[in-house]
Amino acid sequence: RPAVAAAEMPAQVLLSALAAARPRVCVVGAGAGGLIAARMLREIADVIVYEKEAAVGGVWRVGAPVLYAGLITNLPKQIMAFRDSPFPPTPPGTPSFVSAAAVGAYLETYARQHNLGGCIRLNCPVESVRRVVRGPTHERRVWQVRAGGSDMDEEFDAIIVANGHYNLPSYADLPGAASFPNRIMHSCEYDAPEPFIAQTVLCIGARSSGTDVAREICEAGGRRTLTADRACHATETSPTNDRLLRTPPVAELLPDGGVRFEDGHVEPNVDVVIHCVGYEYDFPFLRDATVPLDAPGAASGMHSLRGEDGHTARQGRLPLSVGGRRVAPLFEHLFHVDDPSLAFLGIPHSVVPFPLMEVQATLVARVLQGRANLPDAAARRAWLTGYEAGLSRLKDAHHLGNAQWDYCRRLLQMAGVADPDWETAISVNEAVYNHVGPQRPQFPGAADSYRALEFEVDHLMGRWLCVNDGAGGEVRREAKLASEAKCEAVGASGMAVKASSS
Repeated sequence: RPAVAAAEMPAQVLLSALAAARPRVCVVGAGAGGLIAARMLREIADVIVYEKEAAVGGVWRVGAPVLYAGLITNLPKQIMAFRDSPFPPTPPGTPSFVSAAAVGAYLETYARQHNLGGCIRLNCPVESVRRVVRGPTHERRVWQVRAGGSDMDEEFDAIIVANGHYNLPSYADLPGAASFPNRIMHSCEYDAPEPFIAQTVLCIGARSSGTDVAREICEAGGRRTLTADRACHATETSPTNDRLLRTPPVAELLPDGGVRFEDGHVEPNVDVVIHCVGYEYDFPFLRDATVPLDAPGAASGMHSLRGEDGHTARQGRLPLSVGGRRVAPLFEHLFHVDDPSLAFLGIPHSVVPFPLMEVQATLVARVLQGRANLPDAAARRAWLTGYEAGLSRLKDAHHLGNAQWDYCRRLLQMAGVADPDWETAISVNEAVYNHVGPQRPQFPGAADSYRALEFEVDHLMGRWLCVNDGAGGEVRREAKLASEAKCEAVGASGMAVKASSS
């Protein structure tokens, strides 16, 4: 490796040095993100994937705590798949929305088909990651990883965090919870509706888990099922089911088991309150990601201690803020602003996750290979500052929604691989995604007939069809990619669609 003093090596030079040799890359997690990262990187790097569980699949593996028995995907399988690995075909008339077990089987098959087993270490949780210097002149900076209960560290040139964001449950702040006499739980503890029959259940949150749990309990015979939705301003009853209600946020849990809502409505005798407000990002293994304070160059710009643009990390720790549904400072929701050899796959939410992570992994591989360059640290920070200035709430920092498509286009442009085939794939997925969205129930907990839809999708030719209603279309293969000018404008200004989520 080039013997260049660490203090003289900005991130891009360090990444170029990695590309001159065959880097060692640590991937944390063997879910969808970890698998696609391993697939993209193993040709250009020595990759080890650490997985704490006994099987691949991450949140989709059999027995994962967030998977309740009746879970069906809320996206059709045709747009969930990785680009060159479609889900197995099914007989005509089969809905495109599949069980959690089918997704888990898909990921296991993907790992086998691409011979990823040799680089995956199962039952091997990552315990700590630290940034250290090596070499007589401190010319090498490496990541030191301890995993699987070992008392030995392994060294890597780059870390890709792909452990997902369904490990640490998030809870709403509910005044009066300490004196509420009945059960309070999180949706991760929910598995089936039968224990809640003939009970009054309040779901906190009206997005995916809240609406699914409310629907299952109501359909199974819950006495009354309520969903607290921050977008609701007055309690209302479903026009099709008088046992199903939507309410404003909770004002207070009462000591007698009732619940008072912000509109003044009081619901008596609530048997169970279920937090359905998602999860927090959590990377406990990164808490020791430090470099020695007395390392040469620490006071003069060594970017693990001080960013290339002069932003100093406290106590020698690579700056990283995790909490409040936000991970910072990240460039394009992916690379650490000060040290791009630390990357996070799958941070964006409200997206079609597998294809988005495939795009992210493509860019990471191209950067580590030296075939794509990132902006310098000042430009990366300027992007982050501009992006966050456009948010209504920082907790929505990683909510992309309809912004995901141009996000993928932008990353492909950076990677230098944007082409009509990629554009066709993205545009078809966008069209199907936009067709599904309006067909989801507008009232939380109502019947979700949209999951009976069947799609036919040809990403190569750019065609899609909803068999049930005849909707469909063809994306012209000549469809213009997001222009470089547009990408440059977004990158320079940090412009983004304002997020608004629960």
